[in-house]
Amino acid sequence: MKTIDTTATIQLNTQEESKQSLQDKCALLTQHKRFGVSSEKSNTRQLSIFNVAEQEAQAKQEEPKMEEISYKKAATKRKKPFTNSR
Repeated sequence: MKTIDTTATIQLNTQEESKQSLQDKCALLTQHKRFGVSSEKSNTRQLSIFNVAEQEAQAKQEEPKMEEISYKKAATKRKKPFTNSR
């Protein structure tokens, strides 16, 4: 009788583990379907417009020359400490 109970308990535990595993996989697949790559498909023809515009802009414009700007800060006058001379 004990072997039947032990066998039933083992089968029950195995079934519970399988059930939990399947629930985890189902949740993962549901999440992937919801937030996966397929929800963010893009059209390559639309993206090629940016490439053409970028190539034309590079062909027409030259890089601006960089100038170095330097300046000297004016020296500040030092304030005299307050003295009470009456």
